[in-house]
Amino acid sequence: FFGIPLPRTVLYTPDPPIVGVCSILSFFICLGEENRRLRQISVAGCLTALLISFSRLSWVSFVIALVITACFRSSLARQGSLWIGSLSSLLCAILGGLTLSDLVKKPLEIFNSARAESSKDRELVVTKTLEAWQERPWMGWGIIQGSVKWYIYDIVLGSFSTYASVLYLHGIIGFIFFLAALGSTLWSTWTPAIRGNHNCQWAFASLVALYMLLNGTPLTWMAVYLWYFWVWLGAIIAEIQRNEQFVSRWEQLSGRT
Repeated sequence: FFGIPLPRTVLYTPDPPIVGVCSILSFFICLGEENRRLRQISVAGCLTALLISFSRLSWVSFVIALVITACFRSSLARQGSLWIGSLSSLLCAILGGLTLSDLVKKPLEIFNSARAESSKDRELVVTKTLEAWQERPWMGWGIIQGSVKWYIYDIVLGSFSTYASVLYLHGIIGFIFFLAALGSTLWSTWTPAIRGNHNCQWAFASLVALYMLLNGTPLTWMAVYLWYFWVWLGAIIAEIQRNEQFVSRWEQLSGRT
């Protein structure tokens, strides 16, 4: 990792980044703990797990999720996108002839160089997966039909990216339904979040982080380790729907049945 032989653990998961995913989701769940001491211990444990996962995408996603949470609660943070955009344009103008894409390339190069072999591995598998998908673009292959040779390993198509995997297995039609499911779940927490519901703010931020992390790890690999997150998220959405139903029934407000 940047040339430093740091230890890394899989913690009984098929891929170390899953530890990072679990730690991010658990972090936002633990923020709702009312007991201060338990909250501090659990948050510290989540941050420790995130650190030892050495997942680059998890680290970036965690920061973005924190920024999203801050944007819900701070008017200054909501202006952050404008400040960042203005600063980026200023840097491009000062440096002369530099485009926004050039400004993004350098951080990406540093990101990929942290674990260059891993980045090449993932890029190879995802590229071959998308090439295979183009042979059956609409309905997909249904089941995994091939693999990619990487050194001495045979890596099956559809690995390392949920989005590429869904395209490969279910085609454009299945991908549209998948995006609809992701979007509707995220949207269900949006309105309560901007109204100040802390649980929905944490749920929204954690979902954004999860959607980003799906680009690096298949959901089928992670789902069994995230069962508690689905329970927590389902409870929040159920509570939202119950409250909306209660408010929309005017008979209850008027006292009539």
